[in-house]
Amino acid sequence: MEFVEPVRIINILNGYVDIAKRRLYKQNNRVKTMTVLDVENNETYTMRFEDYVYFNALHFDKETKHIKLLIDSVYPDTKYDDTCISAIVPERHDWTPQITSEEELLKKYKEKEKEIF
Repeated sequence: MEFVEPVRIINILNGYVDIAKRRLYKQNNRVKTMTVLDVENNETYTMRFEDYVYFNALHFDKETKHIKLLIDSVYPDTKYDDTCISAIVPERHDWTPQITSEEELLKKYKEKEKEIF
């Protein structure tokens, strides 16, 4: 998998997730463990998933534009013999607060308030 911009985090929504068809989550295999290869930086990571619906985040040590996902083990399906991942959402940077004090936070809030009203 290659990204246009370098990423620092990937968020994975494991399994077949559809709010209108909840039964499909258990009817399809879900990833239990996965190896993530950061091809660009020659790093290897292991992701472990619990068997419920949530986004699991992997934070890379360095930004990367090229990864490979290898499924190591799955939670077994009850009907369909396939493995599903509903979403992979990359993030460019680790989130770090830009506001360092309560006073600065209040100032930013008041500025935004003026823009809205």
